[in-house]
Amino acid sequence: MDIPILDCSEFIGVSTKTSFEKSSFEKFVKHFGDGIRDVGILYLINHGLQGAPIENLFAKSRDFFELPKDIKAKYKKLDPINNYHGYTSEKDEKTGSSVRKFGEEDLAKLDFKEAFDFYGSDAYVESKYPVEILGLKSAVDNFRTPILELGKKVLRCLAIYLGLQDEDYFISLHQSIDDSTIQTTISVKTNYYFPLDSNFEVPNDDVILRLGEHHDIGTLTFLFQDGVSGLEYKASSGDWMPVKPIENAIIVNAGFMLEIWSGGRLNAVKHRVRLLNDTSRICRQSLVCFMTPDPCTVCKPILPKLSNWKPSYDYDENETFIHFLKRIVRKITY
Repeated sequence: MDIPILDCSEFIGVSTKTSFEKSSFEKFVKHFGDGIRDVGILYLINHGLQGAPIENLFAKSRDFFELPKDIKAKYKKLDPINNYHGYTSEKDEKTGSSVRKFGEEDLAKLDFKEAFDFYGSDAYVESKYPVEILGLKSAVDNFRTPILELGKKVLRCLAIYLGLQDEDYFISLHQSIDDSTIQTTISVKTNYYFPLDSNFEVPNDDVILRLGEHHDIGTLTFLFQDGVSGLEYKASSGDWMPVKPIENAIIVNAGFMLEIWSGGRLNAVKHRVRLLNDTSRICRQSLVCFMTPDPCTVCKPILPKLSNWKPSYDYDENETFIHFLKRIVRKITY
């Protein structure tokens, strides 16, 4: 099944502070919900975010990643379990597992990339940003704000799709978007898949990953990728399928919290970034906004659990999201 492409032009200018007329968005609601349910991932076009905010953050991020290693090291995460804000250097994380060893290195212990997470309350503080990259905080702010506004509209659509009486129910679980007094775990992440050495060659028909197989753990993930291929998702058939770059499109997938709340109706899709020979020697970048619920939100279904649901992660219905988040972070950092 092809990844659905949804046109968001009807949302432009629509405020999240006024109730949607269900009939006006009925087609979009159905197509979005069906896409997440059946495929797990989709493209959004004509969303109003293309242009300067995206290009500027791509450029500012690349400027940071091209700094000398000793300068970047000043901004490494000091305590990622409790505060995920900061720089992740090459080979600092193991997001998932790879298929095999390559040469002398066990790729199951490596992510072949660098990243910077603008996480939580620190993401709103100028002094928490690299001083070497002027305008980086503004670039992050100008990217995050419209993404989260779009995200609230999508949350309303999903509430309608699932038949909830309160179409703002999911928005109410994300009050930190608009209330700075509430602790937030929302983050913007910039990924930099650096060019590999010219001697590096992937054997034919082999699978080596730059980012391991995993499910996202929040509510929704919004991602922009550049024109370099490599992102893949696991289809219901069990096959790994490419998520091809589409200019100015946002890639959206559900996270595990949405999977829990929906009782297994809207599942988090497994995805990865594969190392391809034809792109291994050029830089690949992506920009991500992880829309996560307020920390005290409980990991508990609001709809009856489907009998055939197999949760993407183990979870406890008495556990809060912040505790669940820390439990997962312990597994991917070292």
